[in-house]
Amino acid sequence: MMTILQARLRFQAIALLLKNTQRYLDKGIILEGGCGRGQNVFLLQNLGYKCVGIDYAKQTVDKTNFLVPEID
Repeated sequence: MMTILQARLRFQAIALLLKNTQRYLDKGIILEGGCGRGQNVFLLQNLGYKCVGIDYAKQTVDKTNFLVPEID
């Protein structure tokens, strides 16, 4: 279970990601290296960005592709 502090930090990280993405990038292609479970890829794709995530952890990538097949 996520603590209030963890939730606040996650919210701040998402806010910073969105602010900088919208400020510095047009709706183009974004490559996120070390994407983990793909949370940022999912978020950015739903905002209209073409975002592709890569990660070296094959099990994590396989599980993410199985659970959320619509993200790249």
